[in-house]
Parts: sequence; C-alpha cells; structure tokens
Amino acid sequence: MNSTSIHVAIPGMSLGYALVGEQVVLVDAGASSTQSAQDLLKKAGISPHSVSLIVLTHGHTDHLALLPQLQMLTNAPIMCHKKTAQCLAKGWGEEVVPRTPLFQILSRLTGSQKLKEPISPHILVETPQDLRSFGVNAHVWPTPGHTPGSLSIITENKEALVGDLLMKFPLQRHARASMISHDVSLLQKSLGELQSQDLKSLYLSHGGKILAHELDQAMIEIQSH
Repeated sequence: MNSTSIHVAIPGMSLGYALVGEQVVLVDAGASSTQSAQDLLKKAGISPHSVSLIVLTHGHTDHLALLPQLQMLTNAPIMCHKKTAQCLAKGWGEEVVPRTPLFQILSRLTGSQKLKEPISPHILVETPQDLRSFGVNAHVWPTPGHTPGSLSIITENKEALVGDLLMKFPLQRHARASMISHDVSLLQKSLGELQSQDLKSLYLSHGGKILAHELDQAMIEIQSH
C-alpha cells in the first residue's frame, strides 16, 4: 500500500485534513459553512470520487460546518465515535466543557451546539479501527478527554491527527492540552497513550502541525496541575 501523507483540505480557524494514500480520507469538516466544499477540494487537488471516508475527530460544531456538503459531494460514509453519533442524531454537537475562565467566556461567544439538522453517521466506532480498507495506511483510535467521543488517527509514518486534544494558538510558544475537557483525567490518559506511540509529528485542528516534543511539554504541564 502507498505511504499515507497528510494535507490541509479545509483551511480556517478549525482545520480539516486529508489523509492521502491509494484513496483519500477526509478528517473533520471545518467551522464555516459559507465556504464551498467543491472549491476547497479542487484547490487541494482532491477529486470527490477519490474520497472513501469522512472521519470526525469529535462532534463540536466548529468541526462539522461543511459535513453535509462534503457528504453529498463525495457520497463517502461518515465515521465517528458512537458517543458522538448519539449527540449528532439528536441534532446537537457534543457538549463544550471549558476548564478555564477564559474558555468559559469564549464558549459563550461561539454560540449553541445545536445543529441545523440531525446528522446520522454511517460507521460508529468504540475500539481501534484499521483504515486500510478505505485506501490509507492508518488506524483510528478512541482518545476521550476533550469530549467523550474524541478520536485520533495515527498513520504508519508515526504521524497523528489529534483533533482538539492539543491546541496551539498564535503567540503560544508550544501546544497545550485542550482547555476544553469533559474529563481532565481521561484527557491526560489519552495524551499519555499518544506519547507512548513514539510519534514524529501531530496535526492539530487549532494550530496545525507540531513536532512530538510539544506533546511532551503539554504532558508536563497537565501533570503539574
């Protein structure tokens, strides 16, 4: 099987990625529904017919905006954690649970997690899943902590897409463990499991690509609190 590479497919405040191998797996669907999914895929050099799967790292609305467009355009099934799917089917994103006063304010400003319409994902996961049948050499891993249904994707090249488990904003020297967490102990455990994978690099929805030493630094900080 061809080596799997990672590219930004959806730019913006919440990045969406493409895993590119023999086929393409899209990961997350961005924060703005005013963009054209067709134009973004074309700009990224991705044929809609090459997309075999859409994976959601979790169910916050800033990762779902283009999901209806992408699914209609590619006809690819949607994969997410079973706990995420339970929320989406009811017409809601997963709950936002800030762990700092600043993020409590920001979560109020970002608005409701109510969706325009319910979403019914096709493939629900609770255990690690091999994505080779979808044309990429990677695995999906449950990594709860940011939300109960958070997922990460690890490629054979020891690169990981981690959604919002880690975040890195402008002016920050390094990435930090998510300031939004339904269970900080689970967040720490999931970061520790990623750390044990001997990763080379990680791709964040908020912050882009980082090297593994930033995960080590984030672990030191969260363990000290």
